[in-house]
Amino acid sequence: MRLATLFLILIIAGIAGFMTPQNGSLITRGLTHMEWGIYIGRGSNDLASIESQAGKQANIETTFSGWGDSFPSNFASALCPGNQTLWIYWENYGYSLDGIIAGAYDPYIKSYAQGAVNYQCPVIISLFHEMNGNWDDWDGTVGNNSPVKIIAAWRHVHDLFEGASNVKWAWVVNNGSVPDVPGNQFSDYWPGSAYVDYVGIDGFNFGNPWQTFAQVFDAAVARVQTFGKPIYLSSLASVAGSQKAQWITDLGTYIKTSPNVVGWIWFNENGGGTNWLITSDAASLAAFKAIIP
Repeated sequence: MRLATLFLILIIAGIAGFMTPQNGSLITRGLTHMEWGIYIGRGSNDLASIESQAGKQANIETTFSGWGDSFPSNFASALCPGNQTLWIYWENYGYSLDGIIAGAYDPYIKSYAQGAVNYQCPVIISLFHEMNGNWDDWDGTVGNNSPVKIIAAWRHVHDLFEGASNVKWAWVVNNGSVPDVPGNQFSDYWPGSAYVDYVGIDGFNFGNPWQTFAQVFDAAVARVQTFGKPIYLSSLASVAGSQKAQWITDLGTYIKTSPNVVGWIWFNENGGGTNWLITSDAASLAAFKAIIP
């Protein structure tokens, strides 16, 4: 009886979480399939139409939420019935790292955390995403920011969410550091294993020059594996072009052979002269439908 009970506990633990890597071994998620997700544009919540195009229900929908905004509970009606996850890129424009560390914004952070608790459904929050770039207020090389401040701010916010058991944390880097110099590498921003549930990589084929899927992601995935966390390709897409369908097919091939990668999220937007949509051409849509797990 004791052995049977132990076996049942191990099964439940495997389904609920992840196997802990030892001696550099690969991570395997306790799921029977690869998760896929979609970002469908700012201010849009028409997930059903995207799922209709793709032919399957998404596991994750991504949104961007600014600091000062309330928790985006409006996603509940679309996501909660299917136990789908809401992935939030929480952007602290106008809220400095120094202020976060000093506790100046604690009332707002606690309010947002309570909003997440009230939401009740699965949530993944990404703070300071692409912090190894130089295009956002929080990036490590911008102004008087630094990796040390980003780490301290991350830990501070994370700790204020204690009790929000439905919230997981995604530490997301850009696939390449800009500038690519010492002190602005992935490892410089790592807040510690206790503060991160998933590692994410954002990477895009901008088409000038054209980059294959491997050129966008291979090196970055190899580097983040050292952190010992499940990996999401957290925001990815290719511009329209004659090779886009192949780019998507290569994504599908890659995820089938990469046990550390547990999910991917397509950036499905058409704006600023760039068409990332899965429907940019018929071949791309067909390729996308073919790789969805």
